[in-house]
Amino acid sequence: MPLDGITLGGIAFELNRLLAGGRIDKIQQPEKDEIILIIKNNSRQHKLLISANAGSARMHITQIIKENPETPPNFCMLLRKHLSGGKILSISQLGNERIVNITIQSYSELGEQTIKTLTIELMGKHSNIILLNSQGFIIDAIKRVDITVSSVRQVMPHDLYAAPPSQNKLEPSMENIRRFFLDRKENITARLISESFIGISRTAAEEIIFRMKNQGGIEGFSSYMQNAYQKTYRPAMLLNGQNQPADFLPFQYLSLATELQRERADFSTMLEEFYSARDMAQHMKSRSRELNMLLDKLIEKCERKDGLYAQKLMECSQMESYRIKGELLTANLYLVVRGAKKVTVSNYYDDNKSLEIELDERISPQSNAQQYFKKYNKLKTASKLLAGQIAQNREEKSYLESLKLSLESITNYAELEEIRQELMQAGYIKRQTSRKKSKPVSSTAPHCYISSDGIEILVGKNNRQNDALTLKTAQPNETWLHVKDMPGSHVIIRKTGEIPESTLMQAANLALYYSKGRTSQNVPVDYTLVRYVKKPGGAKPGMVIYQNMKTLYMTCDIDEINALTKVK
Repeated sequence: MPLDGITLGGIAFELNRLLAGGRIDKIQQPEKDEIILIIKNNSRQHKLLISANAGSARMHITQIIKENPETPPNFCMLLRKHLSGGKILSISQLGNERIVNITIQSYSELGEQTIKTLTIELMGKHSNIILLNSQGFIIDAIKRVDITVSSVRQVMPHDLYAAPPSQNKLEPSMENIRRFFLDRKENITARLISESFIGISRTAAEEIIFRMKNQGGIEGFSSYMQNAYQKTYRPAMLLNGQNQPADFLPFQYLSLATELQRERADFSTMLEEFYSARDMAQHMKSRSRELNMLLDKLIEKCERKDGLYAQKLMECSQMESYRIKGELLTANLYLVVRGAKKVTVSNYYDDNKSLEIELDERISPQSNAQQYFKKYNKLKTASKLLAGQIAQNREEKSYLESLKLSLESITNYAELEEIRQELMQAGYIKRQTSRKKSKPVSSTAPHCYISSDGIEILVGKNNRQNDALTLKTAQPNETWLHVKDMPGSHVIIRKTGEIPESTLMQAANLALYYSKGRTSQNVPVDYTLVRYVKKPGGAKPGMVIYQNMKTLYMTCDIDEINALTKVK
């Protein structure tokens, strides 16, 4: 979510407590729209990241080390000139707007004490970082906005700073909230609240609506704002169904599932985690795009082969008719006039019904009969080969789909590289020849969950890992699970003997979750002992056969998976 006014108020409050009184030691600009202030306060050093990036505008303490350009950008040099050694007097939010002012006491080149303000506007694509003098005039901005960019508001050196144009919204004070309720007779919606009050996002407005319905009108609205008024922030990360960061909240939202909210120590920790995870996901998506395209092409090729094989099967279905025609011609050669284009005979294979047989007038009746036998024998041979080709193609398609499934759930570069190496070993990617010896790829660990009964459940992340998990790690009398007849992870319950039903169902749920059938209902999940799972000679990674299985029919329960303890 973009930072709304309520959340930004919590961030400003937190940063003011941590940094007020500190001195700016270093200033860096690793990105064109991002600066880092290194601040010393109370014998500790803090790195304040301020980003005006359209997609990730934010400010928080960071631990991430970024590489700086060899030549500092002009805006960085300007900030160093005016702010280096400066003392941070305060960090405050402008009303409930998405604007934060950092007031800094510094000294001019003449040694005179002066007050500067670093104004941070965190407003999506309109985000900016602006340096003001003591009179409120703009010294410079990280993004200059002239008349050619905007006719409404310019941000240029020497101009008097003016806040972004008002959207005629109300400050969410108690007085304004009461007036809002008195003036509105129609149904109050989340959209109406977010459009009426400054700093309340659509997500926050939906939470307010929920509280209004459950706590009684205005009381529900005020209960939400009370946390902001009293500065009782408890930042929380909101997770999606895959346990990945999906949003961040200034405090617990009653309208959202409790098990998907993870409280964090402070706003900086939360924002660092959220944007790091998002950046990682974007990088992984970009890095895996090439492999995804390759797998899509290979799967499409298999599907085209399926179509060709289906066509050939149709042709093979005619082979018996060629044999019958050959035999009937042989038995009725005396009826065939040389040079005739067809002949009608009694078909003793079909109650002596009349059957018209086409002939090649250029050859003898005996040769026509032999030609039909040749067609029959050719299709008979082809049908035997075709069965093997169809099975091989389906196996290859299933294998490629399993690779694609693994690729969709990767979380780091090591897992991506494992899949790349597997594709190389399978011959789908050419090995790069280099004089330098490439470092061996270290295997990643499988997913590890603890069931409600305290039993360990392991889940393979890719085909190579599935093989290692089933054939090396698991013990013969432990339980193995896999979705039936579709790509998916191998799942191992690390317990011998009788398994509690709850653990078995949770493991089956995990097998479905990490499979192609995740979104389907009543999907069959097979389970058996590991000793009944075998790998045929020459089979591709992850491909096994098994017997003595039992079957559960499952519909994926994401809430149950989120409730499980995940060790790694």
